Amino acid sequence: MSPEVPGEENPISAVERPENVYLKNLRKGINEKNEVLVRETIDAIWRQINRGDSRQCSPPSEGEIRSIIDHEHAEIPVGSGTHGERIFIKRGELFMNEQSDQRSSQPLYRNFRYFFELEDDAELRVIF
Repeated sequence: MSPEVPGEENPISAVERPENVYLKNLRKGINEKNEVLVRETIDAIWRQINRGDSRQCSPPSEGEIRSIIDHEHAEIPVGSGTHGERIFIKRGELFMNEQSDQRSSQPLYRNFRYFFELEDDAELRVIF
């Protein structure tokens, strides 16, 4: 491996991806206490995670949206919502708990990874 030359770009360094617009809008909506922006953003994320799933539960309630704005905390059911499938929001993180024994949940996990541009084996967690 050749030594780094000052002032030159290191070609081995990781490429930084552009920030996800939905995560950016979620942070902005929370910071500004903008209920409309948070609602639109969460609804868009919810729809994308549920994409192609016919067992969709109800979209997030007004109480869940208020909880995101006021406490940066919420549990949003996805899929049928009966197998513990949830999008969790907790202090600047948005994540899902992957359960490998839930075959019916695998499409939701794939959608999450695709939507947030995560690697196939990456943890289902993003920071906003």
